[in-house]
Formats: sequence, structure tokens, C-alpha cells
Amino acid sequence: MVAEMEVVDIDALLNVHLRAAVLLARAAIPHLAPGGRMVFIGSSLADRTVSTGVTVYAAAKSARIALTRGLARELGLRNITVNLVQPGATDTEMNPADGALAKALRDMTPRARYGKPKTWRRLWPSWRHLPRGRSPGQLSQWTVA
Repeated sequence: MVAEMEVVDIDALLNVHLRAAVLLARAAIPHLAPGGRMVFIGSSLADRTVSTGVTVYAAAKSARIALTRGLARELGLRNITVNLVQPGATDTEMNPADGALAKALRDMTPRARYGKPKTWRRLWPSWRHLPRGRSPGQLSQWTVA
């Protein structure tokens, strides 16, 4: 619950899930050539907060949507696409498939199951090519959930 969180914990969540993305983009932009690509990783919780206790995390991930759209506008004239992948629940130490939120998270997905980290690693090569279409920049601001 937000009211019970320490400010240092709020800052840590925002630093990891929002500030880092902004600073990474800021550092990368001068090195992106026309036709370049930027792909952020978000979270399905950006659109659907399933329980208490994830509000700040979800807010930071939601901000990545705005960051993606804003950067797509800023960089579009340079023919650089900016996109966002929002994977669903993934079985990790911090979010186990048998954890307290597991049922609610599974119920949010069409196939009612958790992803595995190895699945996302296997899909990464296709994600980095996601923005490529018949015409450069065709899929900028696209969110894949």
C-alpha cells in the first residue's frame, strides 16, 4: 500500500522502472542513426493493476507507455521507431507462479498461464525486429502485450 511504503522504496521503484529507461534513452538517442530502433520492456500491470501493493510499480510501468509515445514523436522525423513490449506474468523469484497474486495474474491472460523467463529470452530476437515494416517507422509507438 502506498501509504505504508517508505519513501526510499518508492524512489527505488521509480528509479529502476522509469528513471533508468529515461536515462538510457537519453544516452542512446545521439547514437541512433536514421532507421534506428528503440524497444522498451514494460509490464501488463501498466494497464491492469490486479491488487494492492503494486501501485507504484504499475505507475512506473504505465509511465513507460507515455515515454514510448513521446519518444516516438520526438524521433519519428529522424525515421527512428520507438516501441514497447508488455509481457504478462512471468514466473520469477519475485513473482512466482504459485505466489499470492498468481491466480489474479493468470486470470488476466488469454491462456491463463504464466510465462517462463526462457520463453521471453527465446522471443527477444523477434521483438527487436518488431518495428520493421514495409516502410521505415511504420510501427512506431506500437505496444505489444
